[in-house]
Order: sequence, then C-alpha cells, then structure tokens
Amino acid sequence: MSRRHRAERRPGEFMADRSGNGRRRRSGLPLAWLVLLTLVALAGPAPSAAGPYREYEIRFIGEASPLGKSPSDADLINAVAWTMSNKLDLPFPVGTKAYIYVNQATFVDGLIQIAGEERQQAWDKGRFAAGVAARAGILLRGDHLARMHLLARAGLFAHELAHVSQRKLADGGKAGAAMWILEGHADWVKFQVLELLGLRQYRESRDEVVRSSSPTCRSSRPARAGSGR
Repeated sequence: MSRRHRAERRPGEFMADRSGNGRRRRSGLPLAWLVLLTLVALAGPAPSAAGPYREYEIRFIGEASPLGKSPSDADLINAVAWTMSNKLDLPFPVGTKAYIYVNQATFVDGLIQIAGEERQQAWDKGRFAAGVAARAGILLRGDHLARMHLLARAGLFAHELAHVSQRKLADGGKAGAAMWILEGHADWVKFQVLELLGLRQYRESRDEVVRSSSPTCRSSRPARAGSGR
C-alpha cells in the first residue's frame, strides 16, 4: 500500500475492515434504525394475544389421582373436576379448559378474546376477580393463585367450574336462573367438593356462611374502600 493511501485511511478503518464492517455499512446503520423505528411507529402497539398463559384441557374421566399436600394448579383442577363429574354427576361441555394468566393485563386479554367480554367489562372484572367462568372453561389469575392456600384454590376452582356446568345444564333453555340461585348453587357445589376431597367438612362451610350473614357480623365489618356512592 502506498504512503498516499495510508495517509488517506481514517482512524479505526482498519479494524472495521477486519471485522467485516466497512465504512459504507457503518454510515448506513443510522438509516436502518430510522427505517425500523418508522415501521414500528406506523404499526402501532402490538396486539396482545391473551398471554402469556398456561392452558390445560381438564380431565373429567379416568381414575382419580391421589391429591398430595401441595398439588399443582393443574392437578388440583383435575381433582376438583373429576369429583364434580363423577361424584356429583354434573355435566360439562366437551373440551372444557383452564386458562391461567400471569397478571391482570393478560387476564383481561383472555376475558376479551376467549370469554368474549367487552373491554370495559373485562377491565372491571380483571381488577377484582381471581377467576371467571366462560363457555370455553375457567379463566384464572395466576398471580392470585400463587398467594392462595390449598383450601381457597380448590374452592375457587369448584365454584367457577360449577358455573361452567350451569351453562351446560341451561343449553336449550328459554331463560336463565336468577343470579342468587346460580351463586348459591355454585357455593353448594364448592362445599360438597371440599368435603369429598377431605379438605373441609360441609358443616363447617355451611356454618361459616351462617356466621358471615348474621346481622352482628355484617355490622362489625369495616366498610370497603370505594364502596360508597
């Protein structure tokens, strides 16, 4: 290489040539980023896809698996579902699934895309509900489940699956039952399942409802924040 050519070489050019990144490529890098950012801006925010979540197809048939001391969500859901189907003779749609979402935002996505909720209604439910029943199955907030003990998780699964079964029972009917009947039946199913799984006697669940509905208990409860009108 002549002295003239060496004098024209810019600092750092030799290293760029050896690494395969010549001067022309380096000068074009800002333009590539500009094009990429422009495309992202034009595309807008990426649509959420009801995830991330875990999806399980619930098993209602087969042999009942023993319930350990710390069952996974999937094992506990299957145990509850098997009990409801085989011990209480409750019907369920074919292919009923459980969807467990990682947080509120993904849970709301699931309510919109899988349960068919309107966006505002989905956000209202997403702020407070740990689980929601839909025709496709039950949708659950995994961050809530992680803070719940075994009895509470089993009760939640049983209550929401009872609502799924109610939809199956109502197929072909002309009018739905009153809300208090649906909720009362779902709680009755929950209490039965907890006893059948050996987690709590039905009598204890019933007595707890009686105590919570007594005037003394209601008057001693602190008012919930935001409940005023």
